[in-house]
Amino acid sequence: MKQIKSLKAFIIFFMGISVVSCDLSNDENTIINTSVVDVLKANPNLSSLVAALEENPESNLLNSLSSFGSYTILAPTNAAFNEFLNGAALSDIPAADLEALLLNHILLTQANAATFVSANDNGVFYTKTAGSILIGDQRSFLNIFFDVVDDVLSFNGEANVIEANLVADNGYVHIVDKVIKVPSIVDFVVADSRLSSLLEALTAPDQPDFQAILNTPTGTAPAPFTVFAPTNEAFTALETVPTGEELTKVLQHHVIAEENIFINQISSGLESPATLEGDILTFRIQNGLGFIEDGSGNTDAKFISGNLDIQAKNGIIHAIDKVLIPNFNN
Repeated sequence: MKQIKSLKAFIIFFMGISVVSCDLSNDENTIINTSVVDVLKANPNLSSLVAALEENPESNLLNSLSSFGSYTILAPTNAAFNEFLNGAALSDIPAADLEALLLNHILLTQANAATFVSANDNGVFYTKTAGSILIGDQRSFLNIFFDVVDDVLSFNGEANVIEANLVADNGYVHIVDKVIKVPSIVDFVVADSRLSSLLEALTAPDQPDFQAILNTPTGTAPAPFTVFAPTNEAFTALETVPTGEELTKVLQHHVIAEENIFINQISSGLESPATLEGDILTFRIQNGLGFIEDGSGNTDAKFISGNLDIQAKNGIIHAIDKVLIPNFNN
């Protein structure tokens, strides 16, 4: 990529539940009478989660969660762990993988159910977990998608809260009915109903196996990816949704391979690396808003504030309000 300048005007709104640090810090001078760990241990239906937290003696998760801090624990039931393990033992999971999985169930903030409902009401559907990945020399915290449908709070489209707002001195515990796997790009596209038109296009029968491609793990080419994800409204605005080879090129035009481009790396006049389709994208900042010029010269695709830097384990998503059209003539 060209030399990247910082994008000063972008403000990402997380309704007070965004994470600014992922250190599970302790304060030995603060007395915690009832910690989130105490809440977990008091519930026999959460013994598998407690066992998972205790599985790696070298991990400091239990001590951290027992100490002063701000935590929200998404706690899978024993039945959820049994389904996830499918006959395997906790000891069969590599220590690093188990810790990554557990961190994906920890938010470094105190959020009761009403906090998530309020966030949804204000158009916010993602927040950070304690899990992270290393991108070059920059650590990026993974996101989790949350939504409230028919009064049911769910995470990443797979885990429903079945008991909310178990209170501790240092946070909240919400019991969920599934173990929440560390998300890929595809997991977020599947979970977020606002991207259902994009999912339909990616999985159309005449298309390449985009799901397999966008599930490629980081460290294996062509991951990681930067995906500019058009919303359902963006697809509705098209006069005609392309099909066949044209649709393939359009979808490829939204993906940059082997890059995890954060929104604060984008500046006016910046040209992207080539998309999977082959054309470049050019970025513009105007009145605090970010725009993309696509391969065919359209300049009005806008970044959707509050839906940027959606970090998955194998790349990053930025929601946009228009479908990008490549140059079909080159």
